[in-house]
Amino acid sequence: MINKRKILGVVVTLSLLASFVVAAVPASAGTLGWTTFTPPSTSNNVLTTDVITDIAVAGDGKTIFAGTGGLTLYKSTDKGVGWSKIMTSSTSNNGTSDFVAVAPDDSNYIVIADATSGNITVTTNGGTTWYRLGPPETSATIKGLDFSPALSGVHYIGVVGAVGAAAGVWYFDVGAAAPTWKAITGGIYTGFTTGTSAGAVAFSPAFASDQVMATVTDNGTILLQLFSFNSKKWNGDAGFSGYPGTIVATGGPGITAASITLDPGYLGSDDSTRLAFIGLTVTGDPDKNGIWRMSDTTAKDLKIGAAVQMQSVAWNGSVLVGGRYDSNIIYYSSDATASSPTVSTTTSYKRPGLDTTGNEKTVVAWAGADVVAGVQNANGAFAVSRNNAKSFNDISLINTTLTSMRDVGISADGAKVFLVTDDGTYTSVWRKTTAWERVFTVADIGPTGALGYFIRLAPD
Repeated sequence: MINKRKILGVVVTLSLLASFVVAAVPASAGTLGWTTFTPPSTSNNVLTTDVITDIAVAGDGKTIFAGTGGLTLYKSTDKGVGWSKIMTSSTSNNGTSDFVAVAPDDSNYIVIADATSGNITVTTNGGTTWYRLGPPETSATIKGLDFSPALSGVHYIGVVGAVGAAAGVWYFDVGAAAPTWKAITGGIYTGFTTGTSAGAVAFSPAFASDQVMATVTDNGTILLQLFSFNSKKWNGDAGFSGYPGTIVATGGPGITAASITLDPGYLGSDDSTRLAFIGLTVTGDPDKNGIWRMSDTTAKDLKIGAAVQMQSVAWNGSVLVGGRYDSNIIYYSSDATASSPTVSTTTSYKRPGLDTTGNEKTVVAWAGADVVAGVQNANGAFAVSRNNAKSFNDISLINTTLTSMRDVGISADGAKVFLVTDDGTYTSVWRKTTAWERVFTVADIGPTGALGYFIRLAPD
């Protein structure tokens, strides 16, 4: 009698030692067939030693850029399945990518920022050439960055942060006859409410017509302030009645992280369309951390509390998603405009990356109908959700190594391959159809670490 258990053991052993060779019975065929595949690797940057500090999605919903906090910037044209490096140490002109933004109407216009030095670097040809613009002001620190669509042939870079103990808001007019940095918090730029820092910036989706830029600032009260590029004035002085809008009083200065997302139908000249969502991590009063809604100048807390430290929020007009500053927790709400909105949390085993260090600084964005997320630090990853943030799979830029491969499972029709790996600390399950995805990760347990997880599939 043939010992099938021994034969299976030989096949699996050979598969894990070299490339994978799999025998499967296709559902529509009656004979055995062979195929080969390789495990997840650095090919297409599925695995990497870099971490993700920021992501920016172009207007087509497929082209995505990922910053690393260093001299490398990644680009994907297939919604994050594969990546190429469009900026390296030899081409970066010393630009570093703590923050990244792309013009929504032209993915050749990309800007990156160094949070600490304040240096801003831009390309207008998709990364072939990078131009260092320097800091917008001496001693500026950066907390937010955005790139506008074209207005009369000019794309504007909006930057917010601080200079010492004062809030800073600047813009750079890429494509102007004499482009230069302009500080817009004083002098002729009237109407701005001064404070200690500015934490987020976003151009109106209708910028080509309304010429509006929104910022989140702090002076003991977190404010939503609007700037008009038409009048070169702020808030009420620019005709925005009731602005600056009060989001929440914190009782003390300090924005650790902030994010703002505007409604797709936002039009600065129409107060009925001025809908924004803000994510906050503040130092003055941590109980005011969380996700806030601004219906014009009326504030509503959706989810707040000392534990709700937010790094980013994203809204597509129907579903609101948010990423935590201190972990890889993701929030989502499908009724964010309701009088009593419901905010849910992605289940712990289906979040992007891993929560391993306490400052994951999770960034989220909409890429077409999918939610994408990036998580910093060890075992961080680029992840995608195809069900409105209810669950994520890590698909690329995964900061891990495949130290040990424990087991393989094959679907009956041979269309799906499952792989169990271990890096000495975490066990992961990978699924391959057309590309690898990490679909589950769990900490190793036991006195010596891994206990040797294995996988089995239902025959049908």
